[in-house]
Amino acid sequence: MSRISKVAKLMAYITQGSIGLLVIAFMYVWSDKSIRTEVLSKYLIGIDQSNISIQSLFGGFLLSAMLFSMLIYGLYQCLQFFKLYRNNDIFPEKSGVYLSNFGLALCLLSPTTILIRSISSVMFSLQLPQGQRHLIVSIEGTDLLIIIVGGLIFMIGHILNIARSVAEENKQII
Repeated sequence: MSRISKVAKLMAYITQGSIGLLVIAFMYVWSDKSIRTEVLSKYLIGIDQSNISIQSLFGGFLLSAMLFSMLIYGLYQCLQFFKLYRNNDIFPEKSGVYLSNFGLALCLLSPTTILIRSISSVMFSLQLPQGQRHLIVSIEGTDLLIIIVGGLIFMIGHILNIARSVAEENKQII
């Protein structure tokens, strides 16, 4: 077994385990009120959570589920990418597609996170009296870094697709 296939196999196990743990953690956070309250307190600074309506909580769940599904999609694309390289093939057929999809998921994850944080701040402060409601727009350096890394991975995926096509053409010529 080559080094690439060993690393790919290890990374596939790590990615698959991460997906499983994230699903369990997501369900646990939203099913346990004390954990949910603790997590929400980090994002809802200055908002009394005892007055949050069930509709707001449901909306928060839907927004976080949308963001969570994007994360799981990106990790699933990574998992499929690693699975391709377990067989020692240098240019597997869909490797560029999976890598591009992962990069795209990363690129979209940060802007979606920023948008969801902003929507959540409005949604959870709607029950407050007028004048105390607020909109929080939070952009962190890591958000920009994730967009740049995602774009880089997206481009590498496209380059991998082109390299695979060239390798196929060369096989046919020889």
